[in-house]
Amino acid sequence: MTSVEYPCGFSADARVPASLELPRAPSFAARALPGMAHAPAAPGEASAPLPARLVLVVDDNVDAAETLASLLRAWGHSVAVANDGPAALAILQTLSPDLALLDIGMPTMDGYELAAHLRFQVGCENMPVIAITGLSGHDAVRRSKQMGFAGHLVKPVDPASLASLLG
Repeated sequence: MTSVEYPCGFSADARVPASLELPRAPSFAARALPGMAHAPAAPGEASAPLPARLVLVVDDNVDAAETLASLLRAWGHSVAVANDGPAALAILQTLSPDLALLDIGMPTMDGYELAAHLRFQVGCENMPVIAITGLSGHDAVRRSKQMGFAGHLVKPVDPASLASLLG
């Protein structure tokens, strides 16, 4: 038994196995985006650090958006977070991100509609946009491509796949 203490003061005893294998969701092949450095080296090989970018993260799930933003910041990127399409468009009035990570299934303005709006924002016309979504399968990936997305990642996002897309 291991005693676990939480920041809020709650504690609990838990059995923690020496090794825990979690099932992985199927992932699609990740590749570096056009105009970006090549994808990271294979596991066990040294790779150069990713160049720092300004990344716009848009997800109506606040926890998902902040978790993704924390990962990106840990990798040295600057991050702007919005929790809906209109808030993302407002951010673009003062910032020019290098790329955007958009949830598809958002209320008010979904990720497809937001991506279309981004194409008309000054400085964002050629910005790579990556779908971060719970939608998987060939139809979802095909629709993302048709809508101009440079990549399609299924939640929960595999950090290695995201790093590959970031270049």
